[in-house]
Amino acid sequence: MTVLPAEARQGFALALAASLRPNTARGYLEHLDVYVRWCGDDRCPYQRQVVLSYLADVSARCSRPTVATYFKALKAFFAFCEVEGICDNPMRGLKPPRLSPDEAERDAPLYDEEDKEALLAACPPWTWMGLRNRALILSLWHTPLRASELTGLLVTDIDWEGMEITVRSGKGGVRYTVVMTIEMAEAIHRYLRHRPADIAALWLSENGQMVTPRALSLMLKRMAKRAGLSKSVYPHAFRHRWRIQCVIMGLTDVEIASLMGQRTVRATQGYGRKVLQAQARARYRERLAG
Repeated sequence: MTVLPAEARQGFALALAASLRPNTARGYLEHLDVYVRWCGDDRCPYQRQVVLSYLADVSARCSRPTVATYFKALKAFFAFCEVEGICDNPMRGLKPPRLSPDEAERDAPLYDEEDKEALLAACPPWTWMGLRNRALILSLWHTPLRASELTGLLVTDIDWEGMEITVRSGKGGVRYTVVMTIEMAEAIHRYLRHRPADIAALWLSENGQMVTPRALSLMLKRMAKRAGLSKSVYPHAFRHRWRIQCVIMGLTDVEIASLMGQRTVRATQGYGRKVLQAQARARYRERLAG
């Protein structure tokens, strides 16, 4: 008897919840859902040829890093299906796309002070939501916090005396601490004084709930459009900018990795490599000219 995709997904979701962090599990399920919708009623999702056709379709429309992400999610799903006896693994023997060094690098738009001021100017200071958005933007600007880490903060995670914020459980379960600047701390403090509800969550949505990573991304898009910025603005790009600033300040890779909540230096080095290489070439030319 063939197990319906919806039933297989439910079991897969339970397995993911037991072994992965919520955001990672959610990403796997979202990619699986895209595949199932693509299959529709006319294609059997458990067949190897169907999987190959889907990956070919994704490859024609998306970058190889994106294809690799879909590949990883489907591979995990079909490995689960094989263990549970739902189907033979149609991806057995398939290899993920090999990414070039340039494709593997996580370069992002580089924001400057003018971009920052434009975004802040788009946040009306006479509303508590405007104050919240301003505090969120400055938190992204002055720290390496990921979207899920920032939106998951509690008020009690802030050490006002030490001017630090503790991330209780970052990516991979890493616990780490980030430093607040005066500009950032003042913005958060002002927002907290004016927000309408006193709840444990640091960031309050308009309907009184905790702000989600998706809501943060949508807010940034709105502010960028209001500010008239042509470049893409999204949470993780601020993390790239922060790493580049640390390199310019002279911090070592080991120090930067610890401040970014990374387990390894190698993971940190992927941020902003092209920008740093360009700066290194410029400095080299200056030395040659001197």
